Amino acid sequence: MKKLKMLYALLALGLVSCGGGGGGGGTPQPVSVSISPTTASVEINNTAQFTATVRNTSNTAVNWLVNDVAGGNTTVGTISASGLYTAPAAVPDPNSVTVKAVSQADTSKSASATVTITLVISISIAPTAVTVPAGATQQFTATVENTANTSVTWKVNDVTGGNSTLGTITTSGLYTAPLSPPPSGTVTVTAASVVNPVRTASATVTIVFSSATLQGQYAFGFTGYDDSGIFLMAGSFAADGNGNITNGLEDLNHGTGVFALTFTGSYSIGADGRGSMSITDSDSVTTNLRLVVSSNSKARVIEFDTFANGTGFFEKQDPSAFMDSALTGGYAFRFDGVGSTGAMSAAGRFTANGTGGIIAGVKDINDTGAISTNVAFTGSYSVAATGRGTAAVTNPGTPWHFSFYVVSAEKLIFVSQDFVPAFLGVVEQQTLPSFANNSLAGDYVFQSVGYSASSIDYKAGRFTADGAGSIYDGFFDENDSGVPSGESFSGTYLIPPSNNGRGELTLTTGSDTSNFAFYMVSPGSAFFVQTDPTIAVSGEVFGQHGGPFSAASLAGSYSFGLTGLTATGDIDFSGQFLADGVGNLAGTDDVNDYGLLLSELPVTGTYTVSADGRGTMDLTTGGVTSNQRFYLISPSRFVTIGVNDFEVLTGGGEMQF
Repeated sequence: MKKLKMLYALLALGLVSCGGGGGGGGTPQPVSVSISPTTASVEINNTAQFTATVRNTSNTAVNWLVNDVAGGNTTVGTISASGLYTAPAAVPDPNSVTVKAVSQADTSKSASATVTITLVISISIAPTAVTVPAGATQQFTATVENTANTSVTWKVNDVTGGNSTLGTITTSGLYTAPLSPPPSGTVTVTAASVVNPVRTASATVTIVFSSATLQGQYAFGFTGYDDSGIFLMAGSFAADGNGNITNGLEDLNHGTGVFALTFTGSYSIGADGRGSMSITDSDSVTTNLRLVVSSNSKARVIEFDTFANGTGFFEKQDPSAFMDSALTGGYAFRFDGVGSTGAMSAAGRFTANGTGGIIAGVKDINDTGAISTNVAFTGSYSVAATGRGTAAVTNPGTPWHFSFYVVSAEKLIFVSQDFVPAFLGVVEQQTLPSFANNSLAGDYVFQSVGYSASSIDYKAGRFTADGAGSIYDGFFDENDSGVPSGESFSGTYLIPPSNNGRGELTLTTGSDTSNFAFYMVSPGSAFFVQTDPTIAVSGEVFGQHGGPFSAASLAGSYSFGLTGLTATGDIDFSGQFLADGVGNLAGTDDVNDYGLLLSELPVTGTYTVSADGRGTMDLTTGGVTSNQRFYLISPSRFVTIGVNDFEVLTGGGEMQF
């Protein structure tokens, strides 16, 4: 009997192990259903999509029910064959319903989700429109109704929490404006319901400039004239955002000597970016300035005293570059100032080795028509923790000595420590280790200045370079000591790859030929000096982009500055205007007309822009109309010269927002 039972057990085991000796699988798995999401909150008349997943059957279809009613009804809400639930027009009682997915393959299998129907969430925000000065704060309040959870997410231009460009906002709705107005000058602050993020309320915030716009450490370059003649300055200062200037350093090369000074001062910035600054140096000399900022990082400035005229700029510094090792690689430069017989200009390049050495230097000099080309030099430099540096350059003749101020590892501002020659200029890091003809390719804008004892010559223009050594489609506007003109030109250029960015350029205008040496900073930028025995001419080339252009290309708020001469003497402008994109502008400027100080002058004008970026601009300020010819480098920047016979002006502008 025991043997028989054992035999039956073995037979049974064999049948299980062998699947009964025939085909077929194991025991079938039961049908299962899952649903997603398993909970939802839906406002009346709104929808929610549900998805059912059916396993262990080839028939994955389901039937949808709401509170066990197939397809639902108007009281509890309806659901489509695809699982799209639509809430009823009124909140049911109770306010929760059950959405169920039932397997068609096995109707005993189902999955359910709980849906809470709510009234439509409403949000309001206060204030709905406000103007906030740069760096200031504004408290916003969001009121959320028809939900127990009144939490919101705060955004600025759809960026949760905002950022440094748009301004930031805390989880409690405290908005802090950026230090400069963002593009368009406005942002949108939005409060979005945490329960239903599509329910939002928004406010428009207009950001304007303020004294808080200037915060941090800045380097400057400045040149001007007084009773002792030309003066050149470079330096740095700290602005605290509250109107105070501290830690001022200044190297002054003046007709009476070369001085290293300290200074303190005060400043204020108005809503349009125009402002004033007053500084007192360690010799107890007070200088008054008017300025206009284009951003937290840049400003144009003019002297606003009866005893002197001057113009310059300042830019925000990067303190991480205040060391010898930060300055490494190739640098190109452009210097202008006074030589042995009059005006003197130079352009060149060098390599900084990061340990205080200047090598592979080469420069071209125009000393009132006395030309020195391809002059090799070496030298040394040292940078202090303040960002002020010193440099010495060994020439074939007399060495040159400089102090300089670090804007960044990519940009330095130099001023001579020698009495003659005396220079002020900018040094910029080259972006490539070598350049060739194809480095100069595309559309370009240029601006130049030329001086002698008896004349002044300003030019602005544009051209196209083919990347193979030819210049075409060139045109410039010129004002030569009150004689305006405009001419087409063409030319040729050569950039030998072994020259570290030095090139030579010949331009032909009618029967006249002009020669230049130029130094590439990047494929979109170069410095140049004229190498003909004429007046000292130097300038800068800018890569042009954003075309084809039209009046709509000049639209928004711009800072601008002009400098030059009238029959009376030196004249400088600093101002701001709003261009409407259809040919009209309006703004305000400050003018130092050879000691005649004119504040808060209304500026009105009209302008046109051709497809190549050349434009006309007629500016009326103080009852005087100045006719300008400007060239767009891009929609955010332009250079300009005046074409009146009663004044010789050059300048430019930058978009604020």
